[in-house]
Amino acid sequence: MKPTIPGPLTGAEIEELDRFLLDAEGSEESMDISTLDGFLTAIICGSKTIMPHRTEEGRDLP
Repeated sequence: MKPTIPGPLTGAEIEELDRFLLDAEGSEESMDISTLDGFLTAIICGSKTIMPHRTEEGRDLP
């Protein structure tokens, strides 16, 4: 069976994601939907591959 590629999020899904992001514990540093969009866009457009085992400071995880 060929996997289906999901389409764009609906307006309701975007609102739900935004509420989820803003309700996160430690909300002082949580992202809203616009910040998340910019963050993910920067990752996609960046010239360097960000490896999953690296933190945002570039240090190895313990």
